[in-house]
Amino acid sequence: MKLLERMLDFDPNSRVTAEEALQDEYLAQYHDPNDEPVREIIDFSFENIETIAGMKEELAKLMNTYPPFTAMDP
Repeated sequence: MKLLERMLDFDPNSRVTAEEALQDEYLAQYHDPNDEPVREIIDFSFENIETIAGMKEELAKLMNTYPPFTAMDP
């Protein structure tokens, strides 16, 4: 139950990482330190945006990083 609480923690700074979760006794059968790729930490700074307008602005910035959608010819 403690693992589930840490996985669902609202604060990203205290939320359990995948690496930490795999060391928990509940997931011990899946833990193989020789076969577990590790990736860099994901930037969750967007979780600190407190207004809807701020979230819309950040979402628009993110969407503008992708190429525009074009319909496929039939």
